[in-house]
Amino acid sequence: MILTEYNEQKHIENEKKWSYEEGLQLGEEIGEARGRRLGEKIGKMQAVKDMIIRLSQKKEISLKEAMEMLDIPEEYQNEYLDLIKSNDNK
Repeated sequence: MILTEYNEQKHIENEKKWSYEEGLQLGEEIGEARGRRLGEKIGKMQAVKDMIIRLSQKKEISLKEAMEMLDIPEEYQNEYLDLIKSNDNK
């Protein structure tokens, strides 16, 4: 059996390094999950926005009427109008 000397300072440094690496990995995983959720939300909003525009054009009605036909709650309607207007300016 080989006896080694315990080095408290080295042990503390290693623990800090391992903790940092674990924290970094966890942070990356959380960031990726948040990014996916945000991407999904944006994708869904884009799909609804496209449906509003198509319905409005097909039925020759206002965007507001199209949103009402799609049962979009009133508290979200301004958000969709802003999204549509921002895409019109591009």
